[in-house]
Amino acid sequence: GADWVPATAADSSHEPVTSQSEYTVVAHMNMLSGRFSGASGDQYFHKQNIPTDKAGRQLSNFFDLTAFEANRAEAKRLKDELKTKNIDWKKYNEDKKRKRHRVRNKWMYED
Repeated sequence: GADWVPATAADSSHEPVTSQSEYTVVAHMNMLSGRFSGASGDQYFHKQNIPTDKAGRQLSNFFDLTAFEANRAEAKRLKDELKTKNIDWKKYNEDKKRKRHRVRNKWMYED
């Protein structure tokens, strides 16, 4: 036997592998160079459930990007909801002016 093969590997008492799990690979040939090229980065990241952009991959190491995006979407929805309210600004400003007057002149009404 070869001297680089470990003694445990030379044992022929192990049963040969009879069943294997299925393994598939998607590959492409580069038209210009004629060389084999594996799955593109986008396909790899998509299969691994990792963001395809570099910034997204970096951010995903530090916090949950999907929760962050959901939080931003919710904040935007609330902001838009507040924008669409019909506020009577004249009444609001008048109430504010009354309140300021009451606070400033409180000493006049106290005994």
